Amino acid sequence: MHYQPLSIVLALFIITLVHTVEPHHWMPFALVGKGQRWSMAKTLTITAVSGLGKSLVSVALGFGVTFLGLQVTRYVEGGEVLTSGLLLLLGLGFIIFAKDHKHGNTSTNPVLSDKAAALSLFTMAILSPCVELLPMFLVASTFTWPVLLLMALALTLANILGMVSLTALAYKGIKVLNLEWLEDYERQIIGSLLILTGLALIIYHHS
Repeated sequence: MHYQPLSIVLALFIITLVHTVEPHHWMPFALVGKGQRWSMAKTLTITAVSGLGKSLVSVALGFGVTFLGLQVTRYVEGGEVLTSGLLLLLGLGFIIFAKDHKHGNTSTNPVLSDKAAALSLFTMAILSPCVELLPMFLVASTFTWPVLLLMALALTLANILGMVSLTALAYKGIKVLNLEWLEDYERQIIGSLLILTGLALIIYHHS
């Protein structure tokens, strides 16, 4: 295997890792995990599974780019709109159902069912593949299958590593903030942050 293919694989790993810094890769998982009263282990497990789904969709599109050319990206950018919509709906759900969270109520019932919340996060992830990384696969159009598989592995590992690490940091940060003194407004705050994340994603992809 020559130096150029290896350098492309390494570059893809680093670029993917940097790409996961964008808030919509990790903030929704930390916020929903906190709002649903999930443990960190459960939150990170759902993040990892969602990251795997996101990576597999991205790799599939990457292989499509390799064989069909960069024009395929025109058909996947609409997924960002659906992702933003899911974030907005999740945020509204937290705000609406927060009415049941009265002052002095020690109930830890989640806003949504665990299945609904996890499925929403997973769907959000797979509907927002890493389109910005697809040109890397175009460069690899002359490479062999082993190199393409290495690229797929690099993207998947970097994506999951970045998402899980940043979600863990955000989750710890939320717990350090200890919002008990804002008990009546905690879920409204979480919902508002989810909505802001969705709006920021719309602005980012239309700027």
